[in-house]
Amino acid sequence: APPPPPPPPPPPPPPPVAAAAPPPPEPEPPVQEVAKLSVQELAHAADEGARALVLFEYEAAEDNEINLMEGQIITNIEMLDEGWWQGVGPDGKEGLFPANYVELIGGQSESAPQHEPEPEPEPEPEPEPEPEVAPPPPPPPPPPPGGGFVAAAAIPAPPPPPPPPPAAAVDEGLVALAIYAYDAGEDNEVSFKEGEKIIEIDTSISDEWWEGTNPSTGARGLFPANYVELQS
Repeated sequence: APPPPPPPPPPPPPPPVAAAAPPPPEPEPPVQEVAKLSVQELAHAADEGARALVLFEYEAAEDNEINLMEGQIITNIEMLDEGWWQGVGPDGKEGLFPANYVELIGGQSESAPQHEPEPEPEPEPEPEPEPEVAPPPPPPPPPPPGGGFVAAAAIPAPPPPPPPPPAAAVDEGLVALAIYAYDAGEDNEVSFKEGEKIIEIDTSISDEWWEGTNPSTGARGLFPANYVELQS
């Protein structure tokens, strides 16, 4: 059986920001005013105190991060952005951690307002079992010598050039099929979607990075070798 896939790579660290004081808790409304709360207010109250289950082990690299151990529960999660969240670990330490290393789980804050129980409530149906999550694609290898990755948010990737006009059949050279989608992180890299064909591949760059052309866009550049499969 193939070995289990490695954990996904942590996202780039967020830009340093001054620590903001947590907002004061909102006072609970009187029981007679609970019925007047809007749907948005109830949803906001239910989202307080979000919790997540740690899927992969993570060792903090900065003073404002926390360590993660597989199976731990992280509470009081604040979703700062798509890549990094902030929460409190089992030891009570609060800090940042990569969002793709955890999975949100159900639960509501104790401060969320509750309706008075109605007489003879109907039993709730049992929740459906959660479907199995497909393993993530392998992380891209380190960047080739002479350059490094730049956060996608800092420098947007240039738009792909228009496809070339139809030409006579040419030798496509070494051909590979993309088994995972890849978005270029540098100007000298090439993007492709799962199932697209990469042609004219040069494998002499390194064992981890190859160079090739995406015929659907006409773009040529570097890409991680473990994201494609060579065709005979």
